[in-house]
Amino acid sequence: MNKRQLVYILGLIGVMVLLGAGCGGDEDSSSDNGSDGSYPAEFNEMVDNAMAPVSEWPGPTSSPKLKPNQLVFSIPCSKVAEGCEFINQGVKDAAEAVGWDYKTVDPEGSPEKSNAAIRQAVQANADVIVMVAIDPKVVSDALGDAQDAGIPVVLVAGGREGEPELLANNGVFTDVTFRSYELGELLGAFIAVNSDGEAKVAMFNTPEWPTIDQRFEGTKASLSECPGCEVVAETDFAQTEIGTTLGSKYQSVLQANPDADYAWVGLDAAASVLVAANQQAGSDQAQITSIDGNKQNIDYVMDGSQLVTIGSPLNWTGWAALDEANRAVNGAEPATDNIPYRLITKENAEQFVGTGFEGDIDYQAKYLQLWKTGKTSKSVDK
Repeated sequence: MNKRQLVYILGLIGVMVLLGAGCGGDEDSSSDNGSDGSYPAEFNEMVDNAMAPVSEWPGPTSSPKLKPNQLVFSIPCSKVAEGCEFINQGVKDAAEAVGWDYKTVDPEGSPEKSNAAIRQAVQANADVIVMVAIDPKVVSDALGDAQDAGIPVVLVAGGREGEPELLANNGVFTDVTFRSYELGELLGAFIAVNSDGEAKVAMFNTPEWPTIDQRFEGTKASLSECPGCEVVAETDFAQTEIGTTLGSKYQSVLQANPDADYAWVGLDAAASVLVAANQQAGSDQAQITSIDGNKQNIDYVMDGSQLVTIGSPLNWTGWAALDEANRAVNGAEPATDNIPYRLITKENAEQFVGTGFEGDIDYQAKYLQLWKTGKTSKSVDK
């Protein structure tokens, strides 16, 4: 064999090796993209998309015109839960913008006080009731009183959007949703990507809130697709523990699971408690992850006390609730709200400091035009 023949053969072998690697490699990279092929490639796309600004109006494009002189009675789950109170404030802002009367009462996370609040709304002759993160199952008796009085109820973040029969049986017009399971999936994908597919996660759930439980299940679903990730502890807590025993419970779980390097909790109000517990213990064992995008938690993301939050425009959600309330009192059908969200990390948190994630779009102008004209227009600023 002469030198030219040897070079030709070696070159042919090289081409065959490259073709073989290409055929096998493309198939693998389409499904896994961790540092060691340990999580699905689409997790990277989910994270990238959730970091990008919202550029198009995702809400309804038609509506009945605003019915004037209505009394909306808004009942947040608890004013201690910052997310609930922000939504409640959004209802108030929207009501004031259109000249509706507005009343509210704080049930302080108590089922008994939530039932009493609904009955108070009935006694006040409310035209429509907005309930924020209150499970219809635990206030069904009072909702029956609202039904008897002919008062429609709009639920926000109730986690019951997939149960139309339950809503109908309790006189609930619709459940304005955060797409909680989807948010949970995103947070799980982020944890997998951030850890290079090796996260050890301690999860703290509040199952009495169906919407938080959906976030919990969504995150677990994503983590189950990451073979190197592990949920090392699952701990339930009641919403009344947020300002009391949650911090000590968190510290106990970390002590019992020294390999836990991520802490998951389904709402920022509770994440703030975990941040304080870390600071008190002088510990950086677990990076804290959560959902809601509260202003305080964005500050924590900025200073490194919290790793990530997913911001939902809570004031926008209150406006969406008033939009549904207007549909309810007009006898129209519910809308599809498609409330947007953004993944907030240290990379982009600075733009949300002091304001939180407000949706990237002038949603107030959109809704005001919607209610006055019955439709939106592309001429309205995004």
